[in-house]
Formats: sequence, C-alpha cells, structure tokens
Amino acid sequence: MAPLALAAPATAAGRSGSTVVDHNLTFSEFFPDDICGPRASFVTFNARMQVLHFTETNDTFNAHFTEVMTYHVDFVDPSLPDQDSRLVDSIHHSFTPGGIEVFNETFHDFPTGIKIWYRLRVMERDGQLVAEREVQRVVGCP
Repeated sequence: MAPLALAAPATAAGRSGSTVVDHNLTFSEFFPDDICGPRASFVTFNARMQVLHFTETNDTFNAHFTEVMTYHVDFVDPSLPDQDSRLVDSIHHSFTPGGIEVFNETFHDFPTGIKIWYRLRVMERDGQLVAEREVQRVVGCP
C-alpha cells in the first residue's frame, strides 16, 4: 500500500506539520545473533503500521514515530523452532528554542516465551548531555 501523507492545516501563526502513514511494509534481514545470544536467523518483518508525524510551532520542532510490526524468525540452527512475534516502538524527538533537545524511545517485544522492554531518555542542551536514562529488561531467554 502506498504511503498516505497529510499536511496539517496552519491553525495558529507559526504552526505547521505533516503526517506520513505506511501500512504493510515487508522486508527481511539476517541477524548473526539475537537478544538471547549467538542464535543466527533470517527475520521477515511486516510493518502493519508506521506513522511519522512532524510539527513545528514557534521555533519548536517535534517528530514522533510509531510502528507496530509482526515478524517471523527462521533460525539458522534447525534445532531452534521458528517463532512469530509482534513489537511496538514509539519515538519522540523534540528541539526547542535555547538549544534544548529531548529524545524518548519506548519499545516492547514479546516473542515466544521471551519478554523485552526498552526505554531510553536523553536530554541535551547546546549539544552537551544533561541527562540520560536507559532501561532494558529481558526475561525468558533459554
């Protein structure tokens, strides 16, 4: 399906934005390992939905990306069973007057018997790191 682009109307002076929505993008990749160790695989992803939304208001720029994917993992080792899963990823990135930049990402994936949570928050001022917090939790690896 072709991407759908929408231009947001200017509702206030100095405000603009756009949204791009994609559905059913399919692609494959090879990975030499995964979150549980050296388990090489070919993975076919189907991005059921990807949304990229930009807004700019009074010198503040925001970008938000969200995707919902399903995927199929075909492990190279024939003793490992194939697996299917679904992941959700959300990223927000903003740039404000005064050189402030904030990046947030929240991701979770629950493949067969494994649970993965990831969260990242980074804040910079004039290119200098002010705060960074990264949390990753993985349970259920064989």
